[in-house]
Amino acid sequence: MAGHENDYGVIVKQTEDEISAANMIAGAGFAGVRAMTATSGGGFSLMAEALGMMGMMESPAVIFESQRAGPSTGLPTYTEQADLDFVLHASQGEFPRVVIAPGDADECYVEAYNAFNIAELLQVPVVVLLDKYLSESSFTCENFSRFPLKVERGKLMTDEQMESAQGFKRYEFSANGISSRCLPGQKNGMHVCSSYEHDETGFTSEEPIMRVKQIDKRAKKLAAVPEAFIAPTFHGASEALADILIVCWGSTKGPAQEALKLLEQQGVAARMMHLRYACPFPAATVAAALRRAKDAVIFEGNSGAQMRSLILQKTGFYIDKTYLRYDARPFTPEEIAAHIAKLSGRK
Repeated sequence: MAGHENDYGVIVKQTEDEISAANMIAGAGFAGVRAMTATSGGGFSLMAEALGMMGMMESPAVIFESQRAGPSTGLPTYTEQADLDFVLHASQGEFPRVVIAPGDADECYVEAYNAFNIAELLQVPVVVLLDKYLSESSFTCENFSRFPLKVERGKLMTDEQMESAQGFKRYEFSANGISSRCLPGQKNGMHVCSSYEHDETGFTSEEPIMRVKQIDKRAKKLAAVPEAFIAPTFHGASEALADILIVCWGSTKGPAQEALKLLEQQGVAARMMHLRYACPFPAATVAAALRRAKDAVIFEGNSGAQMRSLILQKTGFYIDKTYLRYDARPFTPEEIAAHIAKLSGRK
């Protein structure tokens, strides 16, 4: 990346550790620069404190977390899907963050674009949750220019707007919890920004009423993301014809799609629901699909069925059939197809 800085107008910094990297992108976001860092689960552990600071500062930032087999060093050159719970709850306290789990190269490109837009639109940290299997796989793709994407910077004030600003409040209460954002140095701006709870100006406040108002303000932000934007994708047989619904997330998408072809050859009508957004969660769409399905099974690369627990928490629907792989290897189309065929009584 550093070798292409001048070609693409980016700045690449090699920090001394993950703590520095996370704090640097927090500061860059505050200063108005789109910033990201990338790490694996162990490195993200070191970023947890800075993540909370981003939440308190309402500073946009993007972190790519490529999961490996843990805990600790674990199996550092192998893959897993066991960091979902961690990234959803990292850092102390309560604050909104967005967690995206793309499933293939196209989705990695599109959701990376979306991650930067969402970070600035909502003024929150965004975690893009990959895994080693997805990060190191090879794909053949059409040109990414076919995606109609554009940069969205949200409520970022221009110099012209700030010229006439009066009594500007960086954390002003609004209907959707998102305040206007100015940059350090802009005329008439408010540039107090710290890790402490604060009032609308950014100055520290320990008043109970203000604490409640600020917590509620930040919590409103995720509701600004439309359900249609975060909805899962469906593949395979139609809902009316499918005998079983395969539920998966992240990199399991590819093997599951190939499994659908194998199952079709065997005369098994299967449908797949692939989840990309873990937070905010598309609860209405997921619940409707599960309740209409004749049967459902979830495939996850962890031992605790973490996505199943999230689905239960958000929808109240419990998927009783699971296929969990946690030997640090990715799923194969053949094993997914064999398990579905067995459930359908074909083998």
